[in-house]
Amino acid sequence: MLPQNETVTFFHTIYGEDAPGWLFIFTLPNKVTAWVKGTDLDSAVHLALASSKAGLNVYAPVGLQREHLSNGRGTAATVGALTGMWADIDVAGPAHAKATLPPTDTDALALLDECPLSPTVLVHSGHGLQAWWCFREPWVFDGDDEHEEAATLARRWQATLQNIAARHGWTIDAAANLDRVLRVPGTTNWKIAGAPLPVRLLRYQHE
Repeated sequence: MLPQNETVTFFHTIYGEDAPGWLFIFTLPNKVTAWVKGTDLDSAVHLALASSKAGLNVYAPVGLQREHLSNGRGTAATVGALTGMWADIDVAGPAHAKATLPPTDTDALALLDECPLSPTVLVHSGHGLQAWWCFREPWVFDGDDEHEEAATLARRWQATLQNIAARHGWTIDAAANLDRVLRVPGTTNWKIAGAPLPVRLLRYQHE
C-alpha cells in the first residue's frame, strides 16, 4: 500500500535525510529553477506541489549540485553528488513520435524486470515509466576522477537498458547525463494540452 503523500516519500527515498549540496525544482514551460538546500526536503515538496497546482510540469534532478548557482540549473560538470542510477522509458502514444517505443506500460515494466537489479523507486510519468536505483547514500565526488567515474557508470547503465530494449526491437533514450531531471510523483503531466495526467509513485523499497 502506497503512502498518502507520495511526493514526501519520493523526496526522502531519493535524497535521504541529509543530502549534500543543493537540489532544485525545475518547471516547464516557464523554465524556472527554484533552488533548495539538500537538507530541506520539505521545501522541495512544497515547491513541487505548488508548481503543479499552477499548471506547470515539475522535475527534480538525479544529481546534486555543489553550489547554489545564480544562472540556470547547472550542468553535468557542476554536479557534485549522485543519488543513484535512473531510467526514463517512454511508452508509445500521442505524447511521443517514435515508432519503436515499448507499446504499453506492461511492456515497459517487463523491460525493467529484465534489469539486473530491481529499482528502488518506480514512477509512472503519465506517458511512460521513470525508475531510480538508489545508492545506500549519495555518492559525493572527491575530485574530477570520481566525477568521471560516475559519468562512465551512468553511460554503461543506460547502455545496459538500451541493449535490453533492443532485444525486443524497442528503443529508449540515452539519458546518461548527470544533470538529467525526472518528473516528481504527486504532480501532473501537462505535456498534452487539455489532457493532464497524474505522475504517480507506483512502488518503492524501504531500507
